[in-house]
Amino acid sequence: MEQLKQSEEEIIKLGKKIVSELELDSSNDTLSRWMAHYLSELIYNAENEESIKVKKRLEKECCEVIIKLWKNRDHVPRISQPLSNLKTVINLLDSLKEKKFTLPDSRLFDIIPKNNSWEKFVKTIKTSSDAILRLCILALTNKTILSKENEWVKNFNEMLTEDKKNVIERLSSFYNINVQLISSENNQDPIDALSDEDRYKLIFNKITDLITNQKEQLDLLKDNVLKSIKI
Repeated sequence: MEQLKQSEEEIIKLGKKIVSELELDSSNDTLSRWMAHYLSELIYNAENEESIKVKKRLEKECCEVIIKLWKNRDHVPRISQPLSNLKTVINLLDSLKEKKFTLPDSRLFDIIPKNNSWEKFVKTIKTSSDAILRLCILALTNKTILSKENEWVKNFNEMLTEDKKNVIERLSSFYNINVQLISSENNQDPIDALSDEDRYKLIFNKITDLITNQKEQLDLLKDNVLKSIKI
C-alpha cells in the first residue's frame, strides 16, 4: 500500500477527483451520494475559511478523511484506482513471470547446423512468438487507457509507488514504439486512428498470419526431415 506521505494540496486534489467520480454515479447508491456531498463540503469549508488557524485545522481534518477513504477504496468500486485499466495486461505479464518463461540459452542454437530446415524453423518460432506476445499486449492496451493512467502520474505522482509509476511508464513506452512499428509495416493510418473493431481485426489478422507461417515452417521441416531419412 502507498505510504501516503503526500502534500495537503495533492491530497485535496485527489479528494476533488473522488467527489467528481462519485457525483457521476447514475445509480441510486445513497451512500456514494452522501460521501460525495460530505467530502465536497469538507473541501469547500477548508478552501474558503479565512482564518489561517482554522483553515489549517480544516485542511488537516479534510486530508485525514480523504486518506482514510483512499485506503479503503477497494470497498468503494466507483472510485477509480491507478492501474485499474491495465489489470488484464498486468495479469498476462505476471503469468509469464510466474512460469519463469525464458528462452533457451542462445549458445544452444550453435549446435544446430546452419542454413538448414531446423535453424529456419527455430528462428521462425522464436521471432513470431515474440511478435505474438507483443500483439497480445497491444490488444489489451490503447491510447485512451494509457492516457488515463498517465494522468495519475501527472496529477497524483506522490500517491503512486515507484513500482506503479514504472509499470505505467514502461507500458506507455512499449505501446508507443510498437504502435508505430505496426503502422509503418502496414503503411496505413495509425492503429489508434482505427475503430475498436478494425483495431482488433488488424491485430487478430497479424496473429493469424504469424501462426500460419509457423505451421508452414513446421510442415516444411517435417517434409525435409522425412525425405532425408529415406535417402
